[in-house]
Order: sequence, then C-alpha cells, then structure tokens
Amino acid sequence: MSFEASIRQLRGNAGLSQQAVADAVGIARATYIKLENGGREPKLGELTKISQYYEVGVQELISGIAMTDTVAQQAQHSPWRVADDTALYVSDAPAEYHHDDAQGAQPTAAQSRDAIPRLHTTKLRQVLLYTLGKIGARPNVGEAVLHRLLYFIDFDYYERTGKSITGLAYLHETYGPAPAADLQALVDEMRARDELDVIETKHFSHKQRKFLPLKNAELSELSANEIKHIDAELERLGSKSAAELSNLAYKDAPWVIAKYGQTIDYRDTFYRTDVTSVIESDDDL
Repeated sequence: MSFEASIRQLRGNAGLSQQAVADAVGIARATYIKLENGGREPKLGELTKISQYYEVGVQELISGIAMTDTVAQQAQHSPWRVADDTALYVSDAPAEYHHDDAQGAQPTAAQSRDAIPRLHTTKLRQVLLYTLGKIGARPNVGEAVLHRLLYFIDFDYYERTGKSITGLAYLHETYGPAPAADLQALVDEMRARDELDVIETKHFSHKQRKFLPLKNAELSELSANEIKHIDAELERLGSKSAAELSNLAYKDAPWVIAKYGQTIDYRDTFYRTDVTSVIESDDDL
C-alpha cells in the first residue's frame, strides 16, 4: 500500500473530512488533497502531525504499510524521540524504509531518484576551488565549516532540482554531516598537483585546518545555475561558524533520519521542514 492510500484509508476508517485532517496538520485543504493524490511529497513535520493524529508510526506512513490495529499498537511504543517543536524524529529504523514500495505500486518522485548520486570528481574539484576562492580566507572557514557548506550546497541543490552538484556522499557524524573519504582523496591529489594547500592555524583558542586554493576554478565545468546556487549558498551560510552550521544540520531531515555513521540519503530532502527547506511552501493555496 502506498503512502497516499494509507492516509486515505486512515481518514476513511475514522470518518473524517479532508478539511478536518488538514486543520489538524496545519495545512490548507488544497495542500492536503495533493498529499492524498500523490501530487505533493509530504514534509517531515507533516508526516509527524499525521502520525500523531492517527496514533500510528511515521515509519508506517512513509513505507505505506497498511494501518492494522497491531501496527498502530506497535507504533505507539516506537523508540522515537521528538527533538523540538519542528517534530524531527530520530529512529533506529534504517533510512531505506522511506523508499520501500508496495509491490506493483508506482514510485513517488522521491523514490524514483538516487539515494546517492554518482560522484563527479571534476565538478567536486571545481566546487572546492570556487568556494575556497570566494570565502576560504575568512577566519571562520576551516575544515568543519567547509564540510557543512559542501553538504548544504549539494543537498539544497538536490532539493531544488533532484540532482547533486558534486555527487559526494555524506555521513551522519556526531557534529553534523561529514563528507565521505572521496573528498580527502581528492584533497590529497590536489595538494600533490599544487592546486591546493592545507595549513594549520588557530581560530580563537581552537586549532583550525584551512584549505587555500592555489589556482582558480575552471567555471566552464559548472553550469550557470550551479554557480548561481553556490553563490547564493555562500551568501546565506558563508559567514556562519561551524557550530551554527552544525546546529542547522541537526534540524535537517536527511541528517536526522540517517543513523550514526550511515550515509545520508539525498532523497530525504523531500521530508524537510520549513526550518531547512529551500523550497517555498504551497500551504497558502
């Protein structure tokens, strides 16, 4: 059973109108109708409110499992914890549960896209050089800030377009998203080719590892839209500290959903709340 069929079944079993459920979730009826018809991907906050309203688990809603009494009872004892009023959940269930289709069901937009896009080493090299060329000399921009910026550059672009610019994989680590080993391998290669230098400095009382570009980025490797997106991300996030970027990542659905040490699923950008989403809500429809 699909997510859309599940929420229709739940509403029908409860004898509720679409308006009543929409009011409970805090969205417009037109928006709720899109959820039931599969015309709009639900955000994590909406999934949470629907699950709380019907007293079932978010996992069951996402995976489209039929809502039997047994499932509902099990969901009430699920070891999930609410982070804050944005209702972000941390679960022991693997992130893949979001994308398990019922047999014969048509995949949603989120399910039809790759969890981890293919790595584009050439683009990653140019994104590094371009980003560092613009803000690498700022005192706040060390290794941790760079890692978080790359994460938001890729995941925000994916939310908008369904594509990652670099295709780099990111892991759920204690202090936020961390790039996979591919990034360090590329940095080592760029240092050997005198394209990049890495120095140890101090920022306040902390040691800081800074990356300094030794050549300009080849912008022909990036599209105009990609450059525009990177510029906007650096304008929005480039002055933030590592702690500020980590705190933002802690509220981001893809990071929240992934288990510690697990690769973060790009498709989980479709469950972002307004806190981190870069797409305007249509709840005013």
